Amino acid sequence: MRRSDSSDGLRAWIDIENPPQVQYLVPLVREFERRGAEVLVTARDYGMTFDLLRERGLDFTPVGRHFGPRKRAKVVGTARRIRDLRALLRSSARPSLVLSASRSASLAARSLRIPSFAVCDYEYVNLFAFRLAAACVVHPEVIPEETFRNRGIAPERLLSFRGIKEDITFADVDFDGVQAHVLPRGARPGTLNVLVRPPAEESHYHRDTSSALGRRAIELLAADETLTVIYSPRYEWQVAMLSAIEWRASLVVLDEAVPFASLLKAVDVVLSGGGTMVREAAYLGIPAISLFQGYVGEVDKHLARVGRLAIVRSVSDLAAVDLHRLQRRSPFAENPHAAEEVVDAVIRVARAA
Repeated sequence: MRRSDSSDGLRAWIDIENPPQVQYLVPLVREFERRGAEVLVTARDYGMTFDLLRERGLDFTPVGRHFGPRKRAKVVGTARRIRDLRALLRSSARPSLVLSASRSASLAARSLRIPSFAVCDYEYVNLFAFRLAAACVVHPEVIPEETFRNRGIAPERLLSFRGIKEDITFADVDFDGVQAHVLPRGARPGTLNVLVRPPAEESHYHRDTSSALGRRAIELLAADETLTVIYSPRYEWQVAMLSAIEWRASLVVLDEAVPFASLLKAVDVVLSGGGTMVREAAYLGIPAISLFQGYVGEVDKHLARVGRLAIVRSVSDLAAVDLHRLQRRSPFAENPHAAEEVVDAVIRVARAA
């Protein structure tokens, strides 16, 4: 596939704010580097973000930390991170563009007149900061442009790409060749390995009903001695609730970063409160169940339509699922060139700005 014109003199800035963003933004870093561009990577100290970046061998500059769950803390934390990003950029060579999913980076770029591009594959996130930053929204084409236009994003600031975000994540991953993660002591041989990811309870789009259903799901799993539950918390405090549950199933709590492909190779089912991990599992053909109770996005609907994702809306729906009858499928590649096409489009628009 032909690439866009030369990247000589291009300096791309990639900002990473949380662990899921590592999966799909690092391949874009590599794509810029393959073109000979200079790449600045900044990252926020949140969860396992730094550990995952180090595992990838990526050089990055730490800027900011977790803001906390309260709205005021998020506003203050975002403002401070914008200030710190501006200070960093003023002390170094000016980037040609920023590509991220970060409100802080988009707003910092706006103040410095740097073209910004925000990757978004869930249309119901708060888009106010991206509108304010005049960022271009980079989205899978399965999300109709009209959805973003109706939420205030100008048509000329929409960049769609074929496939879904996971096409970028897995573009350079040979899943068949990945070694399965060796589960720590506590995993019972011969049981079904169920990876559980609780909901993002500190996100602005979280619903209390997601937490309630997630809790009931864990209680159902815990009562089944034929299962090993591998629990991957988003926040440290989400581990505490496990002690109040009576466990017949085996329980393994992940307390350190695990390469995502290796972890997914080691499990039989993924059950999640929504988000990137359940989409990655669905993409790779691992039986995937979403317990997300907010507005269902077009990407999840698309994965459900092609039989890759089960969207559960109640305890009775979940109880009716026979986990042992679920079967793996082959990986689902819609557009293996997604990373290249995204970088092509971003460079073209940035140079025209």
